[in-house]
Amino acid sequence: MKEISLGSSVEEIGSDAFALCAITEIIIPESVKSIGRGAFGACSDLKKLTIEDGETQLWLDYNYYHISSSPFEQNVSEGMFYDCPLETVYVGRNFDVYSHAGMAFKDIETITDAVIGNNVTIMDGNMFRNCTNLTNLTIGSSVAEISESALEGCSNIKKIQALNPIPPVINTTNQDCFSNSTFIDAIVYVPKGSLSAYQNADVWKKFWNLQETETSGIFNVNNERPQNIWVENGNIIIDKTDGNVTIYNASGEVIRTVNSKSRVEIPVHAKGVYIVKTKDNTVKVAL
Repeated sequence: MKEISLGSSVEEIGSDAFALCAITEIIIPESVKSIGRGAFGACSDLKKLTIEDGETQLWLDYNYYHISSSPFEQNVSEGMFYDCPLETVYVGRNFDVYSHAGMAFKDIETITDAVIGNNVTIMDGNMFRNCTNLTNLTIGSSVAEISESALEGCSNIKKIQALNPIPPVINTTNQDCFSNSTFIDAIVYVPKGSLSAYQNADVWKKFWNLQETETSGIFNVNNERPQNIWVENGNIIIDKTDGNVTIYNASGEVIRTVNSKSRVEIPVHAKGVYIVKTKDNTVKVAL
């Protein structure tokens, strides 16, 4: 087993369902309402997680490991994906705040890219706390609130794309959500027309580099898609290309830019219409 995409009729992932399985990627559909205890325990190859967009909150139980050292034996609870070497995470809906989801990705030092989808309204608990290699973070357009500890200890963030034109409220008591190095080093891209709001919002105004989101500048889009550009299994595929390939969403915001001299596969987590711009073509594709 390498990649798993669950069917749209699955509503529950049971306890220990994939524990110790050699899977590299899993897509959890909107239909899943709960994930049981230890469902992904010791999935030591799991690098990519997609929780698809949805309106229903997702209940997460906890992961656990056993300590047998004398004089006590005990099971210690951790976040659901605690011992998975995740690198890329997409969260497309809210977690149930009464579940153990508040520490879902806590202490996972392998995560480099995280996208919070546009259906999510709150980043709560210790969501990405101490994800020390988190570099790129996208915060969806509906996120209105961020817990003070949701990103605590994420000291290597270099790029934040905040899609909500209203700056999310960051709850603070004794500390800021972001580290001092993040305030200095990170570039924060905000929606066009909202720069002033972020520059005057608590916490956000501490960032040294706030910029309005880059737009595509695309005016002429081909109606017919060339044969070397297609969509397959959630990826936009461009074959036989040479040079930069840029993917934009329907609002003209840059999703991804890569350089290739042959074939490139670009994963796109959310359904919708996208614009693909290569050296030779500018076309629309739909997922």
